[in-house]
Amino acid sequence: MVIAVTVSVEHKGHSLKTMVCRHLSRGDFAIFGVSNASSMATIQSYTNTFKVPFVTFSMAQNTSSNTSFQIYMRPIYVNALVAVISHYGWDKVYYIYDSDEGLIRLQQLFQAVNMHEKFLSIDAKRITTGVNCYDMIKELYKQSEKEMRRFVLDVHVDKAEQIILRVMRDTDINNSKFHFLLGDLSMLEMNLTNFRIGGMNITGFSMVNPNRESAQILMDKWEKLDPQQWPGAGTKSMSYEAALAVDAVQVFTRAFTSILDSDKTFLHEALTSGGNKVIKCTDESEVEFEGVTGTVAFDSTGHRRDFALDLYNVAMNRGTAKVGLWRQKTGELKVEKPRLFMNHAEAASVNKTQRVTTILSRPYVMYKSMANSDGRPPIAKENLEGFCIDLANEVSRKLHFDYHIQFVNDGNYGRELDNGTWNGMVES
Repeated sequence: MVIAVTVSVEHKGHSLKTMVCRHLSRGDFAIFGVSNASSMATIQSYTNTFKVPFVTFSMAQNTSSNTSFQIYMRPIYVNALVAVISHYGWDKVYYIYDSDEGLIRLQQLFQAVNMHEKFLSIDAKRITTGVNCYDMIKELYKQSEKEMRRFVLDVHVDKAEQIILRVMRDTDINNSKFHFLLGDLSMLEMNLTNFRIGGMNITGFSMVNPNRESAQILMDKWEKLDPQQWPGAGTKSMSYEAALAVDAVQVFTRAFTSILDSDKTFLHEALTSGGNKVIKCTDESEVEFEGVTGTVAFDSTGHRRDFALDLYNVAMNRGTAKVGLWRQKTGELKVEKPRLFMNHAEAASVNKTQRVTTILSRPYVMYKSMANSDGRPPIAKENLEGFCIDLANEVSRKLHFDYHIQFVNDGNYGRELDNGTWNGMVES
């Protein structure tokens, strides 16, 4: 008997049924996998009929049945989005999505808004590419440059970052007129170095708290793995989907161990009733634990409960900071004083001294006084003043690094030479 098998169930029609039946006929005890909106109904039908648990990392869908055999590692968090929208006092948002899952979450948002009896105008737009979305956003901006635009970006974090950076780097757009709320739980998976000094209003959630002990232990192990064998490994960063998979293994291991400890004949009966016991066990305290994605616990329908989401924000004049915490149990968003967050790349640069190459040129870089016997002061930023020095001081303060000044050797700004090399500051 196979204890568990991991599959991707994004097939359609007959091929999906064939794949599921093949695993069930082998006596597989449980299935771990991902699915999409169109395949989930088929998966539910087969796993419920044959009483085989399906542990999925895909988007959780609403269900009121307590006899289903699906365990959703990814929580339903639409109420957290509503809490943020309410906190900011938004009465209109543009909901941008690019998948069927995004459409389902949009429907969940409509239901949640109605349930909370709040007024919110939602203008939904389905996009195909990041460029397509950027063009649409710019067109909206041109219609009324003074109007504030709030967007819920329900797209993959890479595409969301691409869209935001395009808007941020467009010199014809006033970035202060935009606020982006990420629809996924992957705020910290963006390249935050792009937003070290702000420049855009971005808000989003994260399931993985990098300061949590379980997360730090996992990241240390993840960094040491061979990325050729383990795609995405070899760094200190991990997608929250991968973190969900790690916690899913813990869920199954704890449930299985708990059953074996209480019922020594379990393996002999597993083919007929094993799935029932595992599902029942996930609704009990045996599988409650603090995982990489926080509190891991489930209700009778297989959905996550008692979880919490950290809220992060980038402001126009501030980099990424933790600004709040939303708890599923109470449904309340606790807003906190912003605490700056640095990823591993940024933290590694703290306390490092950078070299700044420049040229003496009034009013940009000038000596304050003559200090040495030869009439030239030492080359130290404390002995220099000017616009460029003021700018360097402010940037170093914002980005938390020290620096020293180096004058270019030949006194030139830099030009290309006949041999293809450069002189001046470019060479330096």
